[in-house]
Amino acid sequence: MSENERRERLWKFVFWAALIAGLWVFWRWALPALMPFLIGLVLARFVERPVLWLMARARMPRRMASLTMTVGLAAVIALLVYLILTRVMFETGRLLRQLPELMTRLPDMSSRLSDRFEAIIVAAPFEIQEFLRSSADKLLTEGVSIPSSLYTWLGGAATGFAGALPAAMLFMVALTLSMYLISSDYGRVAAFLMRQLPPKWRQRVLDSKDHMTSTLGKWLKAQGVLAALTSVQALVGLLLMRVDYALIITVIIAVLDLLPVVGSGMVFLPWGIFCLLAGDAGRGAGLLVLWTVITLVRGAAEPRLVGRQIGLHPLASLVCMYAGFRLMGVIGMLVLPMLAVLLVQLQEWGYVKIVNNEQRTTNS
Repeated sequence: MSENERRERLWKFVFWAALIAGLWVFWRWALPALMPFLIGLVLARFVERPVLWLMARARMPRRMASLTMTVGLAAVIALLVYLILTRVMFETGRLLRQLPELMTRLPDMSSRLSDRFEAIIVAAPFEIQEFLRSSADKLLTEGVSIPSSLYTWLGGAATGFAGALPAAMLFMVALTLSMYLISSDYGRVAAFLMRQLPPKWRQRVLDSKDHMTSTLGKWLKAQGVLAALTSVQALVGLLLMRVDYALIITVIIAVLDLLPVVGSGMVFLPWGIFCLLAGDAGRGAGLLVLWTVITLVRGAAEPRLVGRQIGLHPLASLVCMYAGFRLMGVIGMLVLPMLAVLLVQLQEWGYVKIVNNEQRTTNS
């Protein structure tokens, strides 16, 4: 290897190391501080067409059109949050009123479960009976303490919500104001941001922005289809089993189903197992079958649907979503696939070399 090649490889290593370090620093410290303004910038871009429409059709000045769209969007979001919170508070209050009755029935339920566990343990091989018995005792002890733990958790959640309310209000005020200020002067703000880039990068950034915006929209469309699939399956299954609060449970399951691997199993698995142990074999089996169907359908549809929408191979899409969740949580399921799409585009432009183009063509 020549000296020039060594030097080139060293510079590439330094570049990528500096880029990764910079991204980590940005993610760790800068992003939380800039989050309301970045979201405000995205929302201002989102409402730009309606703002232009109001300016052209309603003859509004730009500031008035931006104010109208900002207030309208904030009102819609506030209404949705209000409806969700009031429903959650209603269901929580109803659960708290039912907890005393549940606690009076716990000794009888515990006795029945203990008898069932004992029958299972006796039928098991002798070598594992002691392990099963200790596990059953621990499970019953923890099960009896669930209502009191639930009281404690609800109290902690209420305290945490009250403590986080000032920060959340400040975040929303900063977000709303930044959206209005950016939208009301969108042209100058966009031009200022573009001037901070080297001239040779500007057209590439504009092309990349359009591509990523289109890709994000397609990703959101794919997630909407997946959420609709999960919701329909869960709602139909729960209604067929005549489960109370089927709609509320379906909403919770649809949100949890965004999480890979566990997802809706966080609700269906413990619920189904408890029903089986409590003697309601029909409902327990139905819940487990429903969870299996939802998991199989989502597992088969998600990589292909998301990959097709954002232009990644289904396997690459699956790897990015799972790795993103492990690294950054639910938000990583969006960020890492988007970064993969950006890397593919950078390779097409010749800025990076990820795979050999001839090999890629041959393998495809």
